[in-house]
Amino acid sequence: MVIEHLRKIGALLSALGAKPLVLSDAQTPKRQELAGPADGHEPLARNQWKHVAAIITEIEQAAAEFGLSLVFHPHVATYVEIPSGGRASL
Repeated sequence: MVIEHLRKIGALLSALGAKPLVLSDAQTPKRQELAGPADGHEPLARNQWKHVAAIITEIEQAAAEFGLSLVFHPHVATYVEIPSGGRASL
């Protein structure tokens, strides 16, 4: 579904001069309850991270079709968030 949406708006973003496409994981009520430092969080399993990586790779390839580079925003209350005081190392 994300790829279909990207293909619909990719040409428009490119025509408007956009260079990066910012991607972020979706927030959920459960993740919002656990947001913040690593204590008490529920991380994704290894196979789930592999699935996330495959989807991001597919999005990156689709974005490139429109001359867009993909950047990832590690947002609080998602599975990809920066620990308190830390830096992203994606």
